[in-house]
Amino acid sequence: MKKLQLISLAMLLLNVLNAQHSANTPGRKNADAEGLYALWYKNKENPELYLNQPYIIGGQMVFQWKDLEPEKGQYDFSAIANELAKYSKMGIYTTIQINGNLKPDWLYEEVPYHPEKFSVQIRDKEGSLMFWHPLHKEAYFDLLSAFANFIKNNEAGNYLLGIRQNFNGLGTEHVHVPVEKTDLTEWIIPAGSDGSIELHEWSPEIMEQYREFVLDSYIELFSDFINVFVRNTIHPDLEAKYKDEFASGKLCWFHTSSEVEPRASSGEIKYIRFYDYCRSGQTVAYAEPWASAWGHHGGKTDDRWCSPPQWFYWTQLFNLHCGVSYIGIYSTDMQVAIDGTYDSHDVHYTDDEDHTYQKEFLAVLNFAKEYVGKQDEPSQSPGAWVAFRENNMVLAANGISEENRMLSTFTGDYNFLMERISDDSYGQGITNVGPDNQRYGAWCRVLPAGKQMKLRINGKFLESCKNLPLSVTVTYYDAKGKSFDVLMNGKSYSAKCQGQDKWKKATFNVESIKAPDADAHIVIQNGNEDCYLHMVEVKRQL
Repeated sequence: MKKLQLISLAMLLLNVLNAQHSANTPGRKNADAEGLYALWYKNKENPELYLNQPYIIGGQMVFQWKDLEPEKGQYDFSAIANELAKYSKMGIYTTIQINGNLKPDWLYEEVPYHPEKFSVQIRDKEGSLMFWHPLHKEAYFDLLSAFANFIKNNEAGNYLLGIRQNFNGLGTEHVHVPVEKTDLTEWIIPAGSDGSIELHEWSPEIMEQYREFVLDSYIELFSDFINVFVRNTIHPDLEAKYKDEFASGKLCWFHTSSEVEPRASSGEIKYIRFYDYCRSGQTVAYAEPWASAWGHHGGKTDDRWCSPPQWFYWTQLFNLHCGVSYIGIYSTDMQVAIDGTYDSHDVHYTDDEDHTYQKEFLAVLNFAKEYVGKQDEPSQSPGAWVAFRENNMVLAANGISEENRMLSTFTGDYNFLMERISDDSYGQGITNVGPDNQRYGAWCRVLPAGKQMKLRINGKFLESCKNLPLSVTVTYYDAKGKSFDVLMNGKSYSAKCQGQDKWKKATFNVESIKAPDADAHIVIQNGNEDCYLHMVEVKRQL
């Protein structure tokens, strides 16, 4: 009997150890860490205000190379250790990124540089370092190696989600030198430079070789013990080289480009990588917005064609559609949800009777919090939804030609465990419907009079709801004289518009949902006039 008890105890211990090992395996989803991450709050008057919001699960740690290596080969990670301890004590997850906006002074004494700044991200007064130079590459590898050893030995790393990979060539992300500036005679050779090292002009080939060197370094130094979030701007050849690592979850994706849709046709590949690898659950993705809901980032203001609540909302819908598990939120946007104010650049916004943005921003954050990370776990998702839209040319111009703003992939609905079957509704050119202070109307679809819209729900989600009542909510534009019916399980549920000229929701409670035929689980049968539809959401009633 005692022997059996010992064996059982040993098996239990083994299972616990295996579970702990699986939970810490690089790339493996950690359900506790999936959620919304506060960004760019460190210089705020009360940084912890943003970390303590109920919809926030994590934060951000940003350090400059210059500060971590004050002297050549001498590394100081004490600030990182202090912040890691703080996040661990708070029970808040975080990422770490080492930025190259500021490089160590000694690099400019040994590595050639150009007196012009080739990137807005460069904050060193001397100019642009020859980042492909062997000494620069060696210095960056040595920094990462020392940092990896520090992370391995830090006891407060339980709440470290992962390392955000940076190229740190020109600033943090950029590695492109203008062709007219590649002539070596324009570059400054410092007195301390090693004259025996042959210099090479920048070229696209050299740029890609450097990118590959950096990614190889991160993989070699970090991927065996911590998540490495790879910038999804890498060349397709580099993606192909590590395809198995992404497909197995050993490598993760991230970008700083989230918007309501890809910015240009060339930018679709970034979102496709999220969609292909992360929506299916092969690996995980972290997404930071390109700019705030008002378009502010750094010293720039981007184009906006819809109101801030609508931009903020549709950006999160797109993140969820693409399978992002960790969504970054600018602190300036969070401020709107906290107290109804926004203060950045030349915008000083405060809620009033006509503009009630606070409740809209808060609703967006709570919606995203519910769904984030559940795209490949139907049995764990609170619901399923489709947000209706259609658009084949990016609406925010940002100085990009119409030809380069034509989209081929992300032209239709954004969906989550539910899809719209081909029907007679249309959405191209249907934008900015309804009040600006409601989050829905940037896009929608029109269902013509007398026509049907059919929806199919993920089978695994429905199977997990077999013994649970469900609610079905249709978000529609309430215009005078319009009505529609929702058909489910052989029954009809009616929605009658009251002419309030705003977006409203009609919710119907059902015991279950079954497909009456092979086509659809839910059918919207329109009445005698065209109606505008934003979303259908099915939720389990717990």
